[in-house]
Amino acid sequence: MKLTRRDFLKTSLLGIPALMFSSENLKDEPKIERVKIKIKNLPEPLKGLNLALISDIHSGIFMTKEEMKKLADILNKLNADLIFMPGDFITSDPEEIYPLVEAFKDIKAKYGVFATLGNHEFFRREQNKIAKALEDSGFRVLRNQNEKININGEHFYILGIDDLRYGADLDKAMKNVEKEKFKILLSHKPYDFPKFARYQIQLTVSGHTHGGQIVLAKIDDIYIAPASLVSRFISGHYKLGDSHLYVTRGVGVVGIPIRLNCPPEITNITLI
Repeated sequence: MKLTRRDFLKTSLLGIPALMFSSENLKDEPKIERVKIKIKNLPEPLKGLNLALISDIHSGIFMTKEEMKKLADILNKLNADLIFMPGDFITSDPEEIYPLVEAFKDIKAKYGVFATLGNHEFFRREQNKIAKALEDSGFRVLRNQNEKININGEHFYILGIDDLRYGADLDKAMKNVEKEKFKILLSHKPYDFPKFARYQIQLTVSGHTHGGQIVLAKIDDIYIAPASLVSRFISGHYKLGDSHLYVTRGVGVVGIPIRLNCPPEITNITLI
């Protein structure tokens, strides 16, 4: 009998409990993933653009202010032109946003720090409070919005949408965007990448999956991890036509403070 992809994943995941109890991989230093993404017809002034990506920080008992300050230091050392933070700043309590903004208040990027909200920001229905705390600290929070950026005489657009389950509106985010111009989208969840590609968005950056967090194995492009039951976009670089998606493993954890075969990640993307 031929197994479907989903059946294959379910069968493979039966081995997780024993591995969890045998794992000592409770917390790792973030790994800086340096990635070059070739964008078709990228305007010359935008070639070499240096992007930093960090997601799923999950401020809380497993991510203290002191630990977040170390992450902020790593970000600043990348000397990024733009910093992207696509959601899940907190774990469960809206008050967790305050140690986070204190820890990240001094991060700098030449053209700004951009953020979108993840599903954890909506759980207690205080997403507006969280967004305001980020905005007051200098983050540009894009909630179904876009911002026009000018670099060396060339302009392009950064778009951001709310979490896909809690009010994402890509049409609204695309308002007044020149379709022929280069576009970068921040979407907490990567699930709708095929739709983003149809909108001719050249680069989407996402998180949410934690790269699987508990990864038993990787076979070709299939991650043997619980997250694979929900999405095929789990970690790293994906391409559909001329559109690119990068899914970061993030830096925080949820549920249990364990990562298996899945170190936390800060991503340094260079456009070529």
